[in-house]
Amino acid sequence: MKLGAYTFAWDPDRWTPPVPEKRQGVVLTLDGAGYFSWGANIVGKEIEMEWRFMSLAQFDEIVSLLTADETILWDLDVAGMSNYYVEIMEVDPELPDVTGYEQGYMHNVRVSLFILQETAAQGS
Repeated sequence: MKLGAYTFAWDPDRWTPPVPEKRQGVVLTLDGAGYFSWGANIVGKEIEMEWRFMSLAQFDEIVSLLTADETILWDLDVAGMSNYYVEIMEVDPELPDVTGYEQGYMHNVRVSLFILQETAAQGS
């Protein structure tokens, strides 16, 4: 998996699958209800990626992408799956309770991505 030019040394332990969500709304009226649907779309979906442990080197790379504040390519590096242009919304880490930076990793890291555009699948 890649984020911009950075290839993850450790892939996420858990992450939101990039599947489209149905956009819909309901409006109640005096004598009924109106239902509106704009179909399913992946654009606008928030993706949560979580690592139980992440190396400081990888953490620093992801934080540098966050602070660059640019749209970047999220490359799943899986044949047949689309890739996405995303914004990094948040990087939320914890230091392990019994260690500090000298241990070389962060604990319970959560990265939030916001999908702006879908690109063609690899191998297409």
